[in-house]
Amino acid sequence: MQFKPALLAGKEVKIYVWNKVRGVNKDPSFAKFEPSVSSELEIYFNEEHQVQNRLFHYPEEPATLYLTDLRKSDQEQYTIVISYVDYVGTPTEYIIELEVQDVCFEKPKTVDKCAVTTCYTGDNGVLKTPDDREETVNGLKVINVCENRTTGNYYCCNAKGRCIVQGE
Repeated sequence: MQFKPALLAGKEVKIYVWNKVRGVNKDPSFAKFEPSVSSELEIYFNEEHQVQNRLFHYPEEPATLYLTDLRKSDQEQYTIVISYVDYVGTPTEYIIELEVQDVCFEKPKTVDKCAVTTCYTGDNGVLKTPDDREETVNGLKVINVCENRTTGNYYCCNAKGRCIVQGE
């Protein structure tokens, strides 16, 4: 998942703050990037938000934030607030309603004559291949289907046995 807001043309960003809805009287910010101070993204509440090692930021793409290995617990409303240098008025704010499916396939991409996709299952999932093999999936598994490999239906299943199918 990525947050990639549009920025005001010709304006320098002072700070980006990413928020997640939390309880009453709690600071909702869970990440902050202040370009003039550091090229590093500051992450708060790692344990509560379970984003440590899953939240990525690239200084060359300052407005974009990547959250990898999405989980059901990530599903809720997020807000990004952008404050500009020398800008008077209300900061720009984006609200993102994130819906996370408990099992899904990423849309396949073609890489070197292979169809590459990812099976997301959460913990203790299973990937069933066309040749009747079952592979354990803990979170996600990348699948490369090339011309010289087995093609057919792949089943991506979560721990509760809910499966989706994707034909290759």
